[in-house]
Parts: sequence; C-alpha cells; structure tokens
Amino acid sequence: MKTNDQNDNKISRREFLKRGILGTLSLMGIALLGNTFFSSCEKDDDENDLAEAEAEAERKKKEEEQKKGQLF
Repeated sequence: MKTNDQNDNKISRREFLKRGILGTLSLMGIALLGNTFFSSCEKDDDENDLAEAEAEAERKKKEEEQKKGQLF
C-alpha cells in the first residue's frame, strides 16, 4: 500500500523524460515547418490573381473599343 500511495503523487523519471522529449519534438517540428501549415489559407495570391485578371479584361475591352472606333 505504501508504494501505491507514493506513486500516486509522483511520476517516474522515464515518464518525465518521455513527456519532455515529446513536447520538445513537437515544438521543434512546428518551428521547422513554420508557415507551411497555413500557406494555403493566404489570400494575397488570390487577390493579386484577381486584380491581374480584372486589369487584363479592362485592357481587352479598351482594345475592342478602339477597333470599333477605327472601323467607323
């Protein structure tokens, strides 16, 4: 009974090291991978692509208007 009472409030060295190493490895993994987890969530690239598409559409519209103006 004494050993059970002593073990209830304490963790073994093995368990302590295991928890410490797993915590350290998880933090190192997150630090190494950095922002790659959330790179697909970025909107900057999508907004730039949209702006480029709108600019191209406007350019084509102006070219068509110029062609129509030259025909008349």
